[in-house]
Amino acid sequence: MNWRNERLKSTFFNEISSIVSKREELKEIVFFTLTDVDVADEGKTLYVYVSIFEENESDKDLKTKKLFQRLGELSREFKSELRSRIRTKFVPEIVFKMDTTPERASRIEDIFKKIETENNDEKP
Repeated sequence: MNWRNERLKSTFFNEISSIVSKREELKEIVFFTLTDVDVADEGKTLYVYVSIFEENESDKDLKTKKLFQRLGELSREFKSELRSRIRTKFVPEIVFKMDTTPERASRIEDIFKKIETENNDEKP
């Protein structure tokens, strides 16, 4: 990736983080954080990755759905705010996605633990 795209990603991440952090109604739904952004389709789409932290697994799905619904409703407003903050020829459409990296990392860690346990059981 070239330096321009990296700089755009960094700028978009900082600005969208600032915009989202000021929205109190989002904080009331569930504790979440923006983890990364990705510029796709030649700068026409901005994927914003979200990690959600909820201890109660039964509430997590409902709160996740509610959060993403609200973020989707606010994405046009966020785009308008970005347009006023950043001077670019084109401001991309904003799409929020779930960041599954923590779950994948946990699953890999569990596999490593299982392998280690099996190896310890096999030793005489």
